[in-house]
Amino acid sequence: MQMRWLKERKEFQKKIEAHETILKTIQAVTTNEPGQEPSPTSQIKVTEDSFKDRLEKVMDKYVSDENFNVTVMTKELGMSRTALFSKIKNVYGISPQTYITNYRLSKAAELLKAKEHNVSEISEMVGFATITGFSRSFKNRFGMSPSAMARHSDKKGQEQQAI
Repeated sequence: MQMRWLKERKEFQKKIEAHETILKTIQAVTTNEPGQEPSPTSQIKVTEDSFKDRLEKVMDKYVSDENFNVTVMTKELGMSRTALFSKIKNVYGISPQTYITNYRLSKAAELLKAKEHNVSEISEMVGFATITGFSRSFKNRFGMSPSAMARHSDKKGQEQQAI
């Protein structure tokens, strides 16, 4: 009985040592100087930055997919729906669905300013099923219709060329 207890204790200590080694490796990677303890805020910043990078890659991958939604996002990021909601709410202050819509609309605004596509093409390129839904969402977000933004950016371009 006592032999088994000693064996279990040794195995447990090996696990603790392995975890301590992993923690030291993580600390060495996240700090600027070897042996220096990372500050809690720098660890949070690294975590937030990596989350933002992963989220942006997923959004870029699915931006044109009109069936992309929070469920697909959770699977791609390997997070539960609750964890994803909490993380996006903490980082951006909005819900995941609002983040998806805002991301698509921001991409649409960039494409409109580039003037390489018309409004209906851009609507499809950023994953909206209908041009009506796209126009309504765009106007709610930016205070002007997509075509008005295209015209507005065209006028700015002409003014800059005149200068």
